[in-house]
Amino acid sequence: MLEAVNRVLNGAVLPLTLLLSGIFYACQLKFFPVFKMSAICKVLVAPKKGSGVSPFRSLTMALAGTLGVGNIVGVASAIAMGGAGAVFWMWVCAFAAMLLKYAEVLLGVKYREKTDEGFRGGAPYYIKKGL
Repeated sequence: MLEAVNRVLNGAVLPLTLLLSGIFYACQLKFFPVFKMSAICKVLVAPKKGSGVSPFRSLTMALAGTLGVGNIVGVASAIAMGGAGAVFWMWVCAFAAMLLKYAEVLLGVKYREKTDEGFRGGAPYYIKKGL
């Protein structure tokens, strides 16, 4: 039974949900990551003020946690199995995923808490406080 549910969810439901969620957040954010890319890049390369982690280092650590070896293998497998057309659909899904990641980071920053040791936040905090 679990295999049947897994087949259904990983078949068409998961990619469709990713794509629809990306479109939803794109409309809600008014395509901010697309139209304001220059402002985002300026913040990333701005000199670090005070102590703490630079914005660029924070971004690279977040991407390192999101991306991994599976993405490299996934791209090679998709091209081998689906041909050049798979690249187009990977770009479409990557665009949707970029907007989802931006929304996730935005929620994480909005609902984080300041402690003596620094800031704490992430999915558990915005699920608890946001919902």
